[in-house]
Amino acid sequence: MKKRVIDSDRFFLVLIIILVLGFSIGFGNQIQSGYAVVDCIDTDEDGYYDEGCSLEDFGCYEVESLIVDSYDKGSLDIDENYFVYISNSGVYSYDLISSSNSLLSDGLTEVSNSRIYGNYVVWQALVGNYWQIYLHDLEQSTTTILNEFASHQISPDVYGNYVVWADNVGGDWDIYLRDLNDGTQSLIISETQNQYSPRIYGDYIVYIDDASGTKDVYLYKISTEEITLIDGSDGDQNSISIYENYVVWQSNSAGNWDIYSYDISTDGIIIVTSESYDEKYPKVSNNLIVWAKYDDNDYDLEYYDFETQDFYSLTDDGVNQILPVVSSSYVVWLDDTNGNYDIFGKTVNPACDSLMFGDCDDSSALISPAGTESCDSLDNDCDGEIDEGCDAASITSTEGDCLIDEISSNVWVESTWNKTINFALDGESVYLVSYGDGSCGTDASDFYLYSAVDDDGTYVTDELVESFIFASIKNYDTYDASYASWNAVYDDDKYYYFISVLNETVVLGDTLLVCEADATCSAESITISDAEDYLKLYSSGCLTDDDCDAGETCVDSNCEESSVIETCEEEWDCSNVEWSECVDGISTLDLSQCQSIPVSDACYTSDYLPTTEKSCSSTTSNQAVEISDSVDEEITNEEVPVFSWINLLLVIGILVGYYAFRK
Repeated sequence: MKKRVIDSDRFFLVLIIILVLGFSIGFGNQIQSGYAVVDCIDTDEDGYYDEGCSLEDFGCYEVESLIVDSYDKGSLDIDENYFVYISNSGVYSYDLISSSNSLLSDGLTEVSNSRIYGNYVVWQALVGNYWQIYLHDLEQSTTTILNEFASHQISPDVYGNYVVWADNVGGDWDIYLRDLNDGTQSLIISETQNQYSPRIYGDYIVYIDDASGTKDVYLYKISTEEITLIDGSDGDQNSISIYENYVVWQSNSAGNWDIYSYDISTDGIIIVTSESYDEKYPKVSNNLIVWAKYDDNDYDLEYYDFETQDFYSLTDDGVNQILPVVSSSYVVWLDDTNGNYDIFGKTVNPACDSLMFGDCDDSSALISPAGTESCDSLDNDCDGEIDEGCDAASITSTEGDCLIDEISSNVWVESTWNKTINFALDGESVYLVSYGDGSCGTDASDFYLYSAVDDDGTYVTDELVESFIFASIKNYDTYDASYASWNAVYDDDKYYYFISVLNETVVLGDTLLVCEADATCSAESITISDAEDYLKLYSSGCLTDDDCDAGETCVDSNCEESSVIETCEEEWDCSNVEWSECVDGISTLDLSQCQSIPVSDACYTSDYLPTTEKSCSSTTSNQAVEISDSVDEEITNEEVPVFSWINLLLVIGILVGYYAFRK
């Protein structure tokens, strides 16, 4: 018979895998915890993510630079995958899929008001002495002039097979409509004074009419030739846009420019924005209205989502973004970052655009770009400066014992962690916070929450409301922050204060007034007259004998031993009592049978009572011990991961390397 020989290569491979398994058992935890990355989960829940995070970390789109050169751009419009613009005296189209642009107005030098829908692009060009309307077919790559009247034709727009524009052939401005299918052209709106800036979508055209002496918004239905006044309020209305049933425009009837919206299906107007600064250049598509706001510094972009019924910031970076246009969820705009107006774009998403970044310390809710300096030796507002505007005397030192024994370092913080507070409403979530000097380690303070009541103009302690044992702690380079969350409870205008205890250190916290849920609430820090007395309870002190251990009495706020200790030890004599039979591993002693029993009640506490139970040997007891040991062993095994993801990668790498070596 032929002897079986163990393949040395296979033996070596099996040995390596066994070693990796053993390595993972012994060091799996250390490997898994050895990597530090930005988590991007808003650890301190202040609404701002770490400054190392970006939209890409959430699968969101960043701003794209689309057309950047030395020329100014203007007259933007977009439809699906194409947008058009005017630059360097020419009309261009840009394909968002191929990232390529094309000159459409070759040979024309004076162009304006470019618009796009589907395959058609329209614009106005100065031909001789008059502005004329041009049409370009992207699919056929052809350009034609619609007509050559001895009049100005301006502000064209296109939808489907219709083109509309304003024409002053009759002496004032009227609205014309051209059907590209059959080539027919007709005057559709010819009222007194001027009608201009037409915008078309589906069966509707919106336009501006100045017959009243101000610029008003009107709606024209093509199929019925019906005209409806949308907004004839005081002031001017302009910059109109239409998509399906939505019409939007800007109005200065309130003194500055605000954004309005009209729903054709419900015949209802809503005021979209009404801030004290200007909001201008609105455009609408799908469920979005986008516009530019000017807050006395620069223009930034915002948008409103009809579905979420909420507002979102699109840009806010210290330069101007103007004239946004939107199709579906993609917005393009003009941006002067580079000194002239270039074209940028971005896909908007409310879930993404509500994200805020730039938190320079995401482990502290007291620090964020929205924070305010608190004179606490920290950069609360993430501007790179610490305690600017603070007097030296007002700055809280971070040196000393673990907990800082100052009211300004033991504070109440609102639920968003943006500022300290001294009042809250019933049911509101607040935080108790105690700062340390950076040496507290992983041990958090215990918090003891007390209520206080008014006693003839002086607030005194009422009762212990709640204890927070082993609260949470955050550790930083130069300080620590222990904290606990509490839902404020209104109780007849009581104030609340807390005592923070960590190891041998006891500090007093600030006060908080809790008001009724619907009340107007305001308060400042107050003094609780007997709070210092209650501090002694947590530093081996006392208020009464009840605060002391058995055998001690409260003398000058300190617990001192009394003669009862020796008395108790002498008076308990149970030498005459036999231990009971062993039942379930336990034997007991009946103290009522003792031959000498103390008279003092203090001798009946756990400190002086003789032992009344002891373990003994029995089958049941042994089984209990075995079960207990088994449970402990099971828990211990669960706490140690046998295999981690990085060990799996090691095994895969070894297998791949082995077979590569064999080949």
